[in-house]
Amino acid sequence: MLYDDEEQPVAADDAIRDGGLCMGVDLSGRKTDGIIGYRAHANPQAVDLNRIDFYDPLEFWEPIRARNRDAYILEANRFHILVSKERIRVPPALAAEMSVYDVSAGEIRTHYAGFFDPGFGFGDGGMLGTKVVMEVRAREVPVILYDGQTLFTVRLERLTRRPERIYGADLGSSYQHQTLTLSKHFKRR
Repeated sequence: MLYDDEEQPVAADDAIRDGGLCMGVDLSGRKTDGIIGYRAHANPQAVDLNRIDFYDPLEFWEPIRARNRDAYILEANRFHILVSKERIRVPPALAAEMSVYDVSAGEIRTHYAGFFDPGFGFGDGGMLGTKVVMEVRAREVPVILYDGQTLFTVRLERLTRRPERIYGADLGSSYQHQTLTLSKHFKRR
């Protein structure tokens, strides 16, 4: 269910902990032209959710560039967008939810929505996963993150039956092939 950037499956022994799939953060910038994430500007204008591909991302976000080290310090009480190291593939008979991995790692919140519909990263069966874009905030104190560090686990739930329509299969699903990206409300550069 997890794949790396070379489309190789991640071994279950490396991914499964306490009944969940562990997923890490990609701070390499290798597949994103050196950008490892985005840091929100303080007090930007409100976003009208009906406007798609409308807002200039630089009015809301500061791109974070990879440095010559494998770590990044999350500023306290700042909202960040980061991307997972692995790609996840949720089969149509399952749904999934992002959950906290290790509360002792720091006062950090790694999700605000955190649900994966049946078929996310699966499509018609030929996809080998989709990156997870994370909404991340460190609370009260800065937190240092390392490339590949596990930030969350994915808990799977078996459905009582397969849905008639799955995520990404002829639905126009916005995030089926995402990499490090902002929401559909922002113009693509």
